[in-house]
Amino acid sequence: MTIEEITELENEWMNKKPKRGSLADKDAQCQERGIYEAWRQIFEQYVILAREGELEALKRTLFLYWYSRSEPKELCGIPILDEGLIIEVLGMVNNLAQKDELDTELKWMLTFYYSLTDWYIDRLEGFYELKEASKGNESLWEQFCPKSSFSNRGQLGIYWKRLQDRIIN
Repeated sequence: MTIEEITELENEWMNKKPKRGSLADKDAQCQERGIYEAWRQIFEQYVILAREGELEALKRTLFLYWYSRSEPKELCGIPILDEGLIIEVLGMVNNLAQKDELDTELKWMLTFYYSLTDWYIDRLEGFYELKEASKGNESLWEQFCPKSSFSNRGQLGIYWKRLQDRIIN
């Protein structure tokens, strides 16, 4: 699959999230509608592209993992993701950090994610370079987010566009 095809899937499944009901009701609806399984597959498809060196796919896998840890699955629609794939994704980001090849956008995203939910990577052994890169200036996102484009970037784009609008307005 291409990144564009996966983005279309993301858009389709984001619109299927339940909007009403208790957490238990939303959980049941996500299970029944196949939402959790769809997000597992979307994550896996992005990992395949990230393995091929697609940086945007890597950013999206990291976001989906972080978001699944920072929000209840019943609200974000993203279940616990495959631990082996998560380790692989974090390893890819760690390798970029080790080689000092993180782009500006990924740097400020990392510090933002870490400032809100450090446990998403601190709970895991290793990934020292990733952890160090994540401990940078946590307000970098306020400087760089307004300069980024989030069109057609799936759930990552929607999340960051909301924050961008808050800064600009």
